[in-house]
Amino acid sequence: MRSKMSLPLPCRPAVVLAVIAVLTTVPGPARAQATPAPGQGLISNSQAFYAGVNAAIGGVSAAVRAWHGHRSVRAALLGGTAGGLVTYGGMRMVGASTPLRVPGLMLTGLGASLSRNAAAGVPALSRVVLPMPLGSLELGMGDSFHARYRLSASSLLMTSYVALRRPDGASLDLGRSLTSFTPVFMTNGGLKVVGSSTNADAAGQQFRRVVLLSEQSHKPLESVLRHESVHVAQELRDEILFSTDIGDALLPKAGRIGKSLSRVMSFDIVRPLNLLDGGVGLTMHELHGTSWAGDTYSEREAYLLSGERPCSPDGRTRCSW
Repeated sequence: MRSKMSLPLPCRPAVVLAVIAVLTTVPGPARAQATPAPGQGLISNSQAFYAGVNAAIGGVSAAVRAWHGHRSVRAALLGGTAGGLVTYGGMRMVGASTPLRVPGLMLTGLGASLSRNAAAGVPALSRVVLPMPLGSLELGMGDSFHARYRLSASSLLMTSYVALRRPDGASLDLGRSLTSFTPVFMTNGGLKVVGSSTNADAAGQQFRRVVLLSEQSHKPLESVLRHESVHVAQELRDEILFSTDIGDALLPKAGRIGKSLSRVMSFDIVRPLNLLDGGVGLTMHELHGTSWAGDTYSEREAYLLSGERPCSPDGRTRCSW
């Protein structure tokens, strides 16, 4: 007899992919890392913690949007949670290995799409958004297949700014850009840590899917690029879950020009997760006096997924490789 307690049909592909993503996140041999001090086993250093946060981001956001749209909250919660786990699996692939960077970004986009579709109450694979240089490829897999490439307004603006202004002699590294599926610029001078009161140098920075690497850094550039690529995946998650839909709702209000522009460009300027994360960092800065950027959730997640660990109990001194 067939059980009637099966999951809703739209959720099944998402759940299968979530199981696969969880299997890919089974810890492997660790890279060179410092041994944590006794009592340093904080929850923020646990892979399970970050997997759970990503699952919660996908599930809760989908459930809230479904409740607001008078759709099934349970189905949205299940599908969104599964999508969040797939997203985490993709982000871990990005940070774990350079050859897996692009496949990891694709898996990240797929996971975020699963959560977004669960929120909209449509089949899991009806609309899949995959990252592309300076934009995204949207695949419609409903009644008829269609594909559409749209520029990312924020990524295009940031790339144009860096290319024209050339801070610290920044120049496009075409090879690293192609292997990362996002613009990567090399700078001659040192990069400054955002939000730091000590004017410290940074090995790399990422803004709106645009990466800058410093040639003056003593750290291996590929290791730094893995870290910044995790930030690219985080930006992608925010874009697909929230920013693109917010932009698609705002652009048509600009009339015929806005509607025409929305066909070729995603107005992904508003980043709710990014804003929330910055607020957490500012709060930690007020409490502990450290760099507000370094105390954000996204920064700690990028450190973990790219193989770095805090070296001191207060997390101020980090070591890697």
